[in-house]
Order: sequence, then C-alpha cells, then structure tokens
Amino acid sequence: MRSTFLLIFFIITTVSSMSAWADLGIASFDARMEQELGKRPDFTDKEILVRKISDKIRTLLETGDSHPVVELIREDLKTIQQTFSLSKVGNIDQLNQDIRNGKLTLQARAHGPTPLFYTGGLYNIFGGESGTGLLLDEYNQIDPLETIVLSGATFQIIGVSLDYGNIIYQVATPDYPYPTETGYFIDARFVDTFWMPLGVLTSEIKHMPSQEVILTNLRNSLWLPYIWGGDIPTGVPKLLEYYAPRGLVDENLRAKWTLRGVDCSGLLYNAANGLTPRNTFALVTYGTGLNIAWKTPSEIISILKPLDIIAWKGHTMIVLNESEVIQSRADYGTGTLGFEDGVKIRPLWEVLDELLSSRIAVNNIDDIVPEGKKKFVIRRWYESL
Repeated sequence: MRSTFLLIFFIITTVSSMSAWADLGIASFDARMEQELGKRPDFTDKEILVRKISDKIRTLLETGDSHPVVELIREDLKTIQQTFSLSKVGNIDQLNQDIRNGKLTLQARAHGPTPLFYTGGLYNIFGGESGTGLLLDEYNQIDPLETIVLSGATFQIIGVSLDYGNIIYQVATPDYPYPTETGYFIDARFVDTFWMPLGVLTSEIKHMPSQEVILTNLRNSLWLPYIWGGDIPTGVPKLLEYYAPRGLVDENLRAKWTLRGVDCSGLLYNAANGLTPRNTFALVTYGTGLNIAWKTPSEIISILKPLDIIAWKGHTMIVLNESEVIQSRADYGTGTLGFEDGVKIRPLWEVLDELLSSRIAVNNIDDIVPEGKKKFVIRRWYESL
C-alpha cells in the first residue's frame, strides 16, 4: 500500500500506546493514509522509510501487540527528522509553489543568532552592487531589520526565493509573533531546515534568569551602541562572512554591519534571555501597571522596584534601583564623539522630571488623556511571572 509520512507523524506524536492505536482501527488508518497521499514530497529515501514505518504500524494493529509504537520506531523517526537537504532542490520556484500550496511543510531552527528582516532583498542591504556600504536610513540605521532571534528559535517556512544566489525564507516564528504587512525573511544559511508535516518543531526550553543576573546583564550592556532591531551585544559576525564587504571597513562600519548593539527593547530582551516581549507595543501591557497617575517624581520613585519598566509605544527604560535607570537610545545628542547614542545610565529623578514635563503618567496605556497629549506607563513584570 502507498503511504505518507504526513499521517504517520500525526499519529506518533499524539498516540503513545497500543490501546489508543486499537481505537483508530485499520479501516480509518487506511482512509487517512489515502487522504494524505498527494501531499508527500517525492524523496525516494524517505518514501521507503515511511513505508517501513507504515508496515510496522499495520502489523501491530493486526496482531494487537502491546509494545508501545513510539519505542519500536524511535530510530526510524530519528532518520526521518534529519535536516532537509536544499541541494536536492532543483527548482526554487517549484519549491516555493509547493510550500505555499500546502504540498510541502518545512520548518527550521536557528543554529545561531538569526537576523529577521521585513524584506527578502538582503543583498541590497549589505553592500549591494558596490559592496562597500550598508543601506541606511536617515537615522543611520538598517531600517529593514526587525529583530535578531536567538539561537534555537523555530520558524514555519511560508515561502522561499533566491536573492543573488542566496536562498531566502519567508517565515513566521513564535519568537516574534507580531503582525506584519510585508512578511518576515531570513537567510537560509542561519538555520537548519526540517521536513515536519503536521508536526511542530519544538523550541529549545529557555529559563528566566534571576533578578540579580538580569540586572548584571543590563549593567554589562553599558556603552553598547544603539542598533535598530539589535539585541545581541556581540552582534552577528557571520554577516561579514555571508555578505562580505569589498575592501577594508572601519570599526564603526564593522559594528553596524554585524548588528552589534541593542535597541531599547532589545536591551531588556537580551538581559532576560529572550523571555520578554521584543516590541514596545507589547511591553506597555506586559506585567502589572503601577498606580502612577497624578503622582510627583518623588511619589513615583517611592513605589518603584528594580526591573520595573518605564514605557510608551516607541520606547522603554528599565529601573536599576532607587536612583538609576538604564536605556538604549539613538538620540542622546551629547555632542561627545562616539557617545551620541547607545546604552547609558541616567539618574531616575532626572528621567521622571523630564518625562512629566512632556508626558502624562497613566496607570494603563489605554487610559484617556487630553487630545494631543502623550503618555507613559510603568509596568512591574518580574514579580508577575
């Protein structure tokens, strides 16, 4: 009988004992196999393996063997879940059609920090035709960069294309679950790709660091440059390998080319091991809102605790203690060469005094303020975990 891995993977990930298999019934099993038959990719080696597993399952169903199915085919599953070889793909356009039409389900896992962009034209960002400069906006930032997802992050591959010979994936990822109009894109060289029909590629389990570790990480980020979308203090050196600039580049350009530095939410995201929201629009509702409306700077300071975040849609700062706040900004404007932007510590009272002169303190970001007025919130998230 012809068979497909689509059904096999679904069954073995949801059923772990023979009693449950018996409830399925051979007739229903055959029907599902036939139903999913047309969705398999035409790879002979995996087709043979799928048939092998199918035969084992049918034998168990017919004989009523009480051995757990998963244990009997564990080694077979390891073989099926090997990485998908792009070298087998002769036609990228056809592969893209198969993915978008649901005939092929590919997922990927980052094997290192992986830049996520809102365009698939990465060649034009990193060097372009001249190979000597970056595509920067008026703020001297790489605007198409959305974020850098951490090693171990997983992706659902939505589409695939070529960018000057480099394979680019259009993806969705739970590590950056925010709406997009243009889509999110990654360079395929940053990930391992898997054929995972009807299954979900599991992410690596991450743990929230202690409050002391997060505070130490924040202080260790002091003087890092501001990078829009950045959250890796050491950057992504592989970008220099994958998109090598022509000729020599100075240290400032090298830092920006490798995305070395953090933006405001990336500062906290990195310090917390990637377990806080990576977007200020999410941070303004993260944790519990503090009662700060109509309070003076001194009254607000009296209720603050380390790691409280001062935020509005567009920026966030983190309280270090009763007298200091840390943030990454692109517009400090100090006039000191090399320190115009980046991560700095400022007096807490100074920050609050400055904010209350230009914004209204509210308890929740949706609270109504007079038309034309700006607002900010303070959220306590660490104790809410």
